[in-house]
Amino acid sequence: MGDIFVGRKTLQPKREIIEYLAAEGIPTAPVYDSIDAALKDYGNKKILLRSEHPQDYGGSSDLLPGFILDEHLAEFHAEKITGEIFNNRETNGEKVRLHCRLLGLDYENFISEFSHSAWEDLPGTNRSIFADSAIEGRYHIFTLDPRTYTIISKDDVLEFPFNKIGHSDIPEGERHDLISLYESIRDVLDKDHCYSVEVQSIWNSDREREQLALQVHRGVDFSQADFVLDEQLYGGEMELRQVRGATKENGEDLKLTIEYPRNFENRPLLVDENASLEANRNYVSPVFSEIMFRRRKLHLVRDSDHSPFYKELDHHNSRSSFFKPVNSAILPGPKWVDYLSKYTDVSRLTSGKLEQINIHFVSDGNRAYLKFID
Repeated sequence: MGDIFVGRKTLQPKREIIEYLAAEGIPTAPVYDSIDAALKDYGNKKILLRSEHPQDYGGSSDLLPGFILDEHLAEFHAEKITGEIFNNRETNGEKVRLHCRLLGLDYENFISEFSHSAWEDLPGTNRSIFADSAIEGRYHIFTLDPRTYTIISKDDVLEFPFNKIGHSDIPEGERHDLISLYESIRDVLDKDHCYSVEVQSIWNSDREREQLALQVHRGVDFSQADFVLDEQLYGGEMELRQVRGATKENGEDLKLTIEYPRNFENRPLLVDENASLEANRNYVSPVFSEIMFRRRKLHLVRDSDHSPFYKELDHHNSRSSFFKPVNSAILPGPKWVDYLSKYTDVSRLTSGKLEQINIHFVSDGNRAYLKFID
């Protein structure tokens, strides 16, 4: 059975999908039927207003962030709250205008479909979990506090806090509950799709740890890797050990962007590329990145002592870079510079111009090789 929300216009996908899952018996975060209902609880509970738009489920993340219902917003009628949030935060309007410009959308029509849903804001540990798209039984989990990337497989648990491999801080029982919740969602929506599911881990009234589904995003379909790379065939090429996704056995030729033009974070244009290694919001507009992630066959996430990738895991943009492209991999910064220097001038990485190279990339889901073919 296919995902019933695919190809269907859903005005408030965050709320409607969670309500659908709750009706199927899946533990979910508490959501109000309406903002009017939430306003009656204002003063007794902390209430989060989450932005909603029909494109949210399978499109860009974080176009308009949520806000805690405060005294100022509580003075407005429910139907006026979205306009007040939008009109009084100019940078949000700029992000949406950029999104529309890049995609050739009518701005007024687009913003007319924004709304907000109301949720009880629950204290706890926020995580995102998504199934590996090539290896069955493997899961990737981002924990925001402490910021940690955990990979759970059938026979192993790896954790990457602060650029080092360590043991998981997620207790075994909690790991089991997270995966069980995730798989129950796939069973209801589409068991062959690798969703990104945001989960809030809370302490319930019985002082037991409980996992609640908070949000679901489309990722990529599962495609089992059907080969194992022979490292003897790839001597001298750059090996990547932290990968998600697989290619066909003979790999793919890709156009990899290694540098975007100066001020690209402020004035981006869509680029002819199918791979990239840049998503840092200091250099590239998150709006541009969110559009491009779903168009890329590969996104390389740079990691180094100077700029560890875990530092940005609290941003939707960084998490999107892992699960929205067809393949993703963590790229060790110093190793990458050394490899690149054998084939081209590494000053291209900071030239302030659009710099692209042609690469051959092959992955069996457990490791990958990258070859410079310019």
